Amino acid sequence: MSSKTWKADSSAAWKAILTLLGAGAIYLVLALLVGYAAKGTRFGSPAAEVWRSLIAGQGVIWAAALALNWGDLVKVLRARPGPTLGYAAAVVVALSMTMVAPRVFSEAVFVLPKFEIMGDALGNFVFWFVLVGLIVAALIAGLIADAFVGLRRQEPTYAGLMETRQRLQRCTATLSVILVAAIGATSWLQRSLEAASVGSYPKEIVFSYGLYFTALLLVVYLPATADFYRAAGWLVDAKFPMPEFDKDQAEKRGALLEELGITKTDALQAAVATLSPIIGAVLSMALGKD
Repeated sequence: MSSKTWKADSSAAWKAILTLLGAGAIYLVLALLVGYAAKGTRFGSPAAEVWRSLIAGQGVIWAAALALNWGDLVKVLRARPGPTLGYAAAVVVALSMTMVAPRVFSEAVFVLPKFEIMGDALGNFVFWFVLVGLIVAALIAGLIADAFVGLRRQEPTYAGLMETRQRLQRCTATLSVILVAAIGATSWLQRSLEAASVGSYPKEIVFSYGLYFTALLLVVYLPATADFYRAAGWLVDAKFPMPEFDKDQAEKRGALLEELGITKTDALQAAVATLSPIIGAVLSMALGKD
């Protein structure tokens, strides 16, 4: 083994170790904070403990989301912050509806308000914690919006489309994981409230959140993807005009389409990613049946 290879392997190993240690530290700190805030409340059932663990786990997911997309965020916010921040603000408002709606229609959802069940310390902690999560999710959605604007403003190039494809895939997957984790936490919140015997938090709420998050993902993802397909088609047609190409060019055309992600496999992966919140909600409801 050469010294360069050993150094590369050693560096990768240290990065992996530091990443695991960082994730563990974030989880431990959040778990201790949530546990401390929950002292003396009616949130002490096993279901509530699982819910508190999921809350801490979400913090790790959010930190990972920022780390994975940090380079793109810095680049975009320096060069063209308007579309990203504008879209992110709209997504924050949209996601905030999941926090506001239960309070507006509290009589239909709760016998007692959540803060009365959780206590002020835990309730306030969860409120601000979730708000941070909304901002992280919104920034990732803003990166997708920037990709959409970039496709509209610039003439398609191979390098540009490959970069856009990677961003769309990474951001969509990241946003899906964030929303599915939120669905899981909501499901265990519902079970915690039932265990406390203090409210009527219907399981249908979990399903409605899954449906809402799926619709939001589609609204964020579809316009950018449609423009990506349009730009990729334009580039392929410009390089291999349909009326002129022979068998060899047809194979090259197909290879280029595959490289750009215009395949059935990519379409299936995108469908799974965008539908993951509703799939997660259905699974949570099914697993939660007595």
